[in-house]
Amino acid sequence: MRKSDRKYLRVGKAAEELGLHPITIRRWIKTGKIQAVRVAEVAVTSGDRLTRFGTEYLETLFSSFGVTFTILDPGEEKTAEQELVEDLFSIIASFAGKLYGMRSHKQKALLECAQNVLGSP
Repeated sequence: MRKSDRKYLRVGKAAEELGLHPITIRRWIKTGKIQAVRVAEVAVTSGDRLTRFGTEYLETLFSSFGVTFTILDPGEEKTAEQELVEDLFSIIASFAGKLYGMRSHKQKALLECAQNVLGSP
């Protein structure tokens, strides 16, 4: 089988496709019956590309699995206050987007209702 023809699956998905339990798949990997590929490094161009805040938690998670986490363009050093303000702006922008999204759905429903009422004799 050529490398380009290989199909990579997570343990759970492989178990589902083979009709087995994930523990069986893990046991087969351990005994060498099937081959597994482990992720060694996660690289992102900017810390904000992966998450707006809480990057430290992801670094801890990755390191607990032996995965290197690299931010290619870390940017300038910021004070704690600057980071807090940026995080708050991100949260506000996220909630504002959700609020305006909800309003647009209500507006569409209201417009459809009005068209139905006006269109029916």
